[in-house]
Amino acid sequence: MEAVRASSVAARVSEIRRQLDSLSNIVATSEEEPAASPFVSQDEVRDLADRFNLWVGNIGAGQPVVSALSLESRLWDAPEVLNEVLSLLGELCQAVRDGMGQKIQSDPSDPTG
Repeated sequence: MEAVRASSVAARVSEIRRQLDSLSNIVATSEEEPAASPFVSQDEVRDLADRFNLWVGNIGAGQPVVSALSLESRLWDAPEVLNEVLSLLGELCQAVRDGMGQKIQSDPSDPTG
């Protein structure tokens, strides 16, 4: 088994967790500003992060590649499934990143943008 993949499941999970924390902080700051109304509440972001962390823990997605408990090691003989999981995690990572960008760049009360 390869010691570390260029983009392991655990690495993508860590990145998504960091991005969800950043999004939560951005939303919290927006909620404190009287003129800004966030398009999503901090509680919704926290709920999403909690559900993601529950999923990660249940299937071992956050475990190191070398661990027998990791999702990656259990899918080693099913590379097409592993690649699909990596792809979906990449899409989730991009979606959270896009959400942060939209929150930073646009005012949800502005109809043009």
